[in-house]
Amino acid sequence: APSVTECYLEHANITVKDIDDTVNFLQTAFPHFQIRGGGELDINGLQKRWCHIGTQTTYVALEEVKNIKSEETRCSYRDVGINHIGFVVPNIDEIIERLSNAGFREGYKAGNNQFRKRKY
Repeated sequence: APSVTECYLEHANITVKDIDDTVNFLQTAFPHFQIRGGGELDINGLQKRWCHIGTQTTYVALEEVKNIKSEETRCSYRDVGINHIGFVVPNIDEIIERLSNAGFREGYKAGNNQFRKRKY
């Protein structure tokens, strides 16, 4: 593990519409990601399904609320919430190919950047 003077993201916790779809996406992009735990919770009548997926060093904590039926009203990059999580990878072209072969489509088209390739 990094020393205390080095900062790294240990985990991010996000609520998703469908844990299974999200796990499929993450494991397609990052085949080395493993499910570290999961289950179901009932917190004051709010039923949740949860899953931790990643590596021994970093992971994404996923939550899916089961008994909420609301229309999607959040607008990315305008309303409060997570817009995206950035991963640094050794070969983005391999990940793009895996995702494309699995039927995932590119989202936002990022402009050219002289220091990095960005894909959404």
